[in-house]
Amino acid sequence: MRRLAGAMVFVIGVACAEPPCPRALISRNGDPVVDGGSLVAEYFPFGVDGFPVTGEVFAPLSTCSGDRLHASAEYIDADGVAIPFEITLPQPKENGAVSVGVTLPAHQAGAVRFLKVTFEPALGERTTKVEFVSVATPRPGVEVPVAGLSTCEQVTAMTANDVACRRGDQLSISSADGGVAQFVGKAPVAAGTAVWSVNDQGRVERRELRDGGLVLTSTYPTTTTTPVFLATSRPTMHSPEWAIRVDTGGELNVVNKSGTALNFEVCPGCTWLAAVIADGRRAGFIPGGECVRVTRFAQCHDDLVAAEERWRWLAVEGGTIIETNSFSMQTPATSHRPIPFEVPATEFSIIPPWFAAGAEGYRALGTLRVDGGVGRVEIAAWKFGEVVSIADSFVVLRKSENAVTVVER
Repeated sequence: MRRLAGAMVFVIGVACAEPPCPRALISRNGDPVVDGGSLVAEYFPFGVDGFPVTGEVFAPLSTCSGDRLHASAEYIDADGVAIPFEITLPQPKENGAVSVGVTLPAHQAGAVRFLKVTFEPALGERTTKVEFVSVATPRPGVEVPVAGLSTCEQVTAMTANDVACRRGDQLSISSADGGVAQFVGKAPVAAGTAVWSVNDQGRVERRELRDGGLVLTSTYPTTTTTPVFLATSRPTMHSPEWAIRVDTGGELNVVNKSGTALNFEVCPGCTWLAAVIADGRRAGFIPGGECVRVTRFAQCHDDLVAAEERWRWLAVEGGTIIETNSFSMQTPATSHRPIPFEVPATEFSIIPPWFAAGAEGYRALGTLRVDGGVGRVEIAAWKFGEVVSIADSFVVLRKSENAVTVVER
């Protein structure tokens, strides 16, 4: 690395021996642009209050044989004053992309800076807005003992005082007062105050947490007629009022508390990692392979980056669009793109809208606040290794090997 004292720096790389080649478009995260766009690209990471920012900037065009790579860069504040920073030599990648690594000084939350890198010869210029967000300071949480936390396949906050741990077909619900309720059923899922599972006859059952125990509230279907559900479902979202399950015919069904179902269809031509099913109340995802849509309620999106119960987050050029079915809302989450989609580690999880953060160990979580029908995005950085799970209202943090803390999101 070399320290820059002024606005510009020039770096010389290595020449190649072969003749030039046609240049290809490169996205912001270093992938070749296909079919005119790259909607899942990562923008420069958010800065975290009080931490230096590390990141990588890619040239808009690919390199050719014979190029002698140079890069000039400047980092300025809102008044155009140059700020010293560190930059690496330009590095060619196997796919023809070229990048430089930068380390930017620490700033306070709310600061906005601008980074411009010009790549030579003729590889284009990349200008990036760098924003600094605060470190999350959640309200005091409730400590809940969870014995053998590391062995839980999924941890879910059902209430501020009750946490469910799933191990195979066994669900343990631990309370802040030390009480534990046990449940055994096929493919159990805790969602809010409800627990969904499949019985031996292939019916979906719903139970509700009441006074520290689970009470059966409904079964679907009421007879053994089709659809009959598989005990092992592909990951999908659940809520206290509905569950998305796979039947023996391979179709997805939304099972409502009222006992009705909706069939889903495969969305052809979708090749990215996920799709969302949402109508303001329903949302679900299928990671890997096919993506899925519900016939009447939603589109199949290969630019999905997150899905929650009331909205979906889509990556578009210039920012992130959040959509709901309740009202038309398009809220850009600054000019940043979320990090590439991450399949949740456990089944039946929501896809929280995590953004890249340039401070080691941190990621930024986007939360949509709606007031009087107007939505605004709040983004705060969390120590990612401490986050056990994210729910619509709660974040579960690791307290110790046998305890968690449930805090409001």
